Amino acid sequence: MDWKIIAGAFLFDAPKTFSAAELANLQLTLQNLAWSDTSANRMYPLNYLLNPQDNSEEPVIQTFSDGSKAKVRDGVMDWKFDFTAGAFPLLQALRTHNGNSSVYAIFYDKNNNILCYNNAGNAAAIPLQVFDAEIWKMNTGQATAVYRVHFVLSPTYGTDQAEYFNAGFDLSQIVGLQDIKPIVNGFNQATGMANLTFLTENGGSNLYDLYSADFVTAIMAATNASTGGDITITSITPLAGNKTFNIQLNHADADWPSDGNVILSFKAPSVLAANGLVGFAGESVYLEVTSS
Repeated sequence: MDWKIIAGAFLFDAPKTFSAAELANLQLTLQNLAWSDTSANRMYPLNYLLNPQDNSEEPVIQTFSDGSKAKVRDGVMDWKFDFTAGAFPLLQALRTHNGNSSVYAIFYDKNNNILCYNNAGNAAAIPLQVFDAEIWKMNTGQATAVYRVHFVLSPTYGTDQAEYFNAGFDLSQIVGLQDIKPIVNGFNQATGMANLTFLTENGGSNLYDLYSADFVTAIMAATNASTGGDITITSITPLAGNKTFNIQLNHADADWPSDGNVILSFKAPSVLAANGLVGFAGESVYLEVTSS
């Protein structure tokens, strides 16, 4: 085994050990983890890593008064990478893992060789001492903006107990959920009608042309922000002229607020996928209702 340039990593917010059945169909396993409905169980792909920097420590050696020396410990493995794919939105998402004392990672090189660790005979994600998505550095006109991630791991997991194998497929094809960003263009509280545009969070592409038929009532929910009570969404109507959607809420619903907010949100990624929006998750918006 001769490691090539590390090309990507998969992050977890909890320990992950793979069963034999999961490894037997690894591509499906990883993609399902990346699109999990539960964020605690979700895997976060970080593909197309660039500009690797190895700042690993040298072994720590103690020198005694007689001139003899003894090894105290191995140095920690300390890696940094830049990325451009996903850019600032991805950096923002990655920074939600900063400060989490329980971040785990699997790395892979450009030949799709996976680096994990051997947990009692099973492949497992490596526990990190540090994961840090650093603050970005601006585009200077001579160099592009810098988006950087920092991994620190013990050599116990990264070397001594390392597990490695070839995935047999292109690991960069495992992709994370893409966020849908709703934009409220207008809201009539008297009728319960809201007009929204749905964009991709990264890139701001309007989703209308590709997915207008897939934005249906089954993928969204409306709730009273104060009570949590459900409010019925009676219809979602695509408007081709301006590539927006009219969302009709039941303003006569018993849970309609007299003064407060209605939260309009998306259901779980699996519900979106079942209705044609595969690989998406959605953000929420607040619709303000004021007393007359």
